[in-house]
Amino acid sequence: MPYPYNLRSRSRRSRSSGRRGINIYGGHHRNRYGSSNFPWRTGGSLLSAINTGFRRSVGWSRDIIRPSRIGGGDNVTDSSSESDDDMDIFESIGIIVDDLRDTHLTVDKVDLFESTNKLKHRTSEFEYSELIVRRAQEIQIAIEFNRQPEPTNDTLTIILSTGESPKEADGSLVHLHPLQEDQSDKAMWRVWVASKNENTLELVVASPADAIVGKYSIRIRTQTRAGGKVHHAIYDHPDEMYVLFNPWAEEDEVYLEPEALRQEYVSNDSGIIYFGTVHNRSGMDWHFGQFDESVLQAVMLILDSVTSMRARRSAIFVTRAVSTMINSQDDDGVLVGNWSGNYQGGTHPTEWSGSVRILQEYLEQGAMPVKYGQCWVFSGVTTAVMRCLGIPCRSVTNFDSAHDTDANMTIDMYIDRHGNHLDHLNDDSVWNFHVWNEAWFSRKDLPDGYGGWQAFDATPQETSAGQYRAGPASVQAIKNGQVYLNYDAKFIFAEVNGDKCYWVQDDNKEMQLNRLEKNAIGRFISTKAVGKDEREDITINYKHSEGSHAERIAVELACSHGTRPDTYLRHGASDDVDFQLSLPDDVYMGQDINGWVKLSNKSTRRRKVKLTLTTKLLYYTGIPVTTLSKRTLTLKLSPKEVEIHKFDVETEDYIDSLVESAHIKVYVMAKVEETGQVWASEDVLSLCLPSLQLSMISDEAEVNEKVRIGVMLANPLKQRLKNCKISIEGPSKLKKKTVELRDLGAKEVLKTQISVTPSRVGKRKFVAVFKSNLIMGASGSIVLDVKKD
Repeated sequence: MPYPYNLRSRSRRSRSSGRRGINIYGGHHRNRYGSSNFPWRTGGSLLSAINTGFRRSVGWSRDIIRPSRIGGGDNVTDSSSESDDDMDIFESIGIIVDDLRDTHLTVDKVDLFESTNKLKHRTSEFEYSELIVRRAQEIQIAIEFNRQPEPTNDTLTIILSTGESPKEADGSLVHLHPLQEDQSDKAMWRVWVASKNENTLELVVASPADAIVGKYSIRIRTQTRAGGKVHHAIYDHPDEMYVLFNPWAEEDEVYLEPEALRQEYVSNDSGIIYFGTVHNRSGMDWHFGQFDESVLQAVMLILDSVTSMRARRSAIFVTRAVSTMINSQDDDGVLVGNWSGNYQGGTHPTEWSGSVRILQEYLEQGAMPVKYGQCWVFSGVTTAVMRCLGIPCRSVTNFDSAHDTDANMTIDMYIDRHGNHLDHLNDDSVWNFHVWNEAWFSRKDLPDGYGGWQAFDATPQETSAGQYRAGPASVQAIKNGQVYLNYDAKFIFAEVNGDKCYWVQDDNKEMQLNRLEKNAIGRFISTKAVGKDEREDITINYKHSEGSHAERIAVELACSHGTRPDTYLRHGASDDVDFQLSLPDDVYMGQDINGWVKLSNKSTRRRKVKLTLTTKLLYYTGIPVTTLSKRTLTLKLSPKEVEIHKFDVETEDYIDSLVESAHIKVYVMAKVEETGQVWASEDVLSLCLPSLQLSMISDEAEVNEKVRIGVMLANPLKQRLKNCKISIEGPSKLKKKTVELRDLGAKEVLKTQISVTPSRVGKRKFVAVFKSNLIMGASGSIVLDVKKD
């Protein structure tokens, strides 16, 4: 490597603004290290004396102080002679012979003005002492030398490098020349002298709007021409500099306005992720914690998966990499997905209340995947990573979210002529809800008008270019049905706007399109509102008004680019009995479920209808756990008659079989005896969980001091709750705290306390989650106004 890392200081030195790095001194004149009159090149007696004295004074052996070889630079080269080894020893410990340091320019210390720069770059919230900046913005630094620089004889070079093999060709190796630099090209890294004060230069370094995002090493090289020779010294700063995207800079592709949006989608370290069903849309508080030290470290590991340095300039490719690396399906990503119901050896997905502890475990395990996650967990971690990088991001929930497995942009349900499901053909599915992400940036790879919010998904469902990921796809392109635009717009379109097609097998075992449900997929698409803890419905961003001419054109355009472009040429069924299934919106855990089926005979003849109602307990992905009940009855309809058939699902039917999310599906099949008309429909509801109420018991909240929080939860069931525990997460010294509780009796009210230690001042949200054998995922939050101590 041109600028090896093995000379960088591994210790973290003084955290004061002026930090001393490692100086390496030498000179050259037609050969490597200078003229032959240096004493160690004529026998080495001075070397032996100095080295022996040095070892005695600091207690180091010669082997310990001998540095690794320096390779690749044009000022320091490899040498195998003993005299060159001795020169390396002098260089590594900074010994200067013949008082070179008094005459030749060297660096004494460098001040990166961490606090000032971080304030200007809006990175002060990061729990990290090193310099964190945003690209397309100026950075102030100061360099103190052993003497005043002389532009006629001295050359000063600042060398910034990122990645394993930095090189100038891809922008991962940058050379800046403060004394000679032309500052006219804003597309390049630039530096200029802001002021001079005796031996100190105050400089301004400016990065371009497409600078590579990541961790940079800082090296400063000085050269002095004297007596026909060139003498040089190298200073390696002990700390590194982190460069992030800049949504405050108009030149950056992630620029977002107004300020309220930046505060919500970049700076807000907590939020709400929605879940449930179309009947019960609930929100769970989530602590993103993007400013935590472990989050930044994990983000840098994720960036390492982007092997192309040019790709690390682009929000498009960084987003695509994040989508890949948050799941571990085909790599050692952050989270292991698990929808089996068996979570032994890991954490139950409903127990997570934030992203920090997950990323912390990822680091503690040596960048090995954390067990376990489901879609909202993948999304919460993704939001934390993207906001840490400086890319505006939000979690988005789609209710009745489709999973199209064959890219035909429809969700196909196959039934026989009696109304029974043909399960061996039903590969498509509908999730009660699914959570993905949106990121905000321009799309220079697409036609004008397709920048802005881009949908992408880290939950491993289908592969894209051989890896489990999806997006980023322009939300505007999805709305218009332009599924041929990058990336993975077909899959996401089907999730939000695919028609649900019911195919009935005829007497010849041919499949005929029996019925289309045009408003069954992609409903109440939700995200947290800007600046307030409320749900914002963004369905209109993804599709035109349901049933409108524009929406139908978008659907048919999308399908024309799918694997079955003639879908809408097959629909010609005419039926004379209408059916409608209805379920209540809010049913709380422990209550009965009351629903009805409406039958309308449109004909002038009598109709006999065989009706079958089945209730099943589901995972939120639509996968059944168990059948709760099944009943069949025959109804007779007079001409033009409308009948409403009511049904109940009692608490005793479901309470002993509950799994996480508590989703119950009602599936109705009907067949008209006289005409052979077949109809099938299904609907899902989720049981409302009890709320976890948090209140502050301590008089006030001070930073780095324990704060007592009261917790209250009412058991709504007639059953005893076992294996109870509460986890709380937020910006505190202990990132996640779990407290085990006693069993909670039937209808009993839990009252307990839990303590946290806030690590940052200001208004800070803490999120708690309750879990037991029957109630899983009940959550609550509290905002503490944390003061300085």
